[in-house]
Amino acid sequence: MAGSLIGRLLGCDDKGRLMGRGVYHRGGPPRKLGACLFRLFRETYKGDLESMLQAVVDAHPAGWNDLEKQDCYCHTRGAGVKGYELRDLEWAAQMDCHWAYLFAFENGEPIMVVAHRMARWSSAFLEPLEEWWAAVGIVPLNGDEPDWKSIELAGYKRYADAYYAVHNKPSS
Repeated sequence: MAGSLIGRLLGCDDKGRLMGRGVYHRGGPPRKLGACLFRLFRETYKGDLESMLQAVVDAHPAGWNDLEKQDCYCHTRGAGVKGYELRDLEWAAQMDCHWAYLFAFENGEPIMVVAHRMARWSSAFLEPLEEWWAAVGIVPLNGDEPDWKSIELAGYKRYADAYYAVHNKPSS
């Protein structure tokens, strides 16, 4: 099962690609994990983003099997906290993560950037030449809950479009 990364948005690199750092979560498409994070922010942490990130990210550096069930790898799975650290998006791609949920403040308002792993594909081989993370949804956390299914479909569509742009080109 493909995983996700939950963490902080650190900005963009010189190519305008997202940078972030956080913890692993097993699985986690937007309709499930995005919705869970949105509810945690609003209901459990009452709009206190820093407290939420300290509890979800900083206090659980080994990551989560299932955040909604409070099943973490560092405490409930007996792995211990030692030896784990927050990881970046490059690591997340190597761990076959497909989604990232990155939190930040924009103009003083808390947001969640929902990102999907993207790739530039080789035309000769079925492997990506280059991978990066692209935002497929920016969720104002103090606003209305978004249509998570639409965000999820947008991520899958952008990824598939990049793949098929190389592999379905007409022969010359």
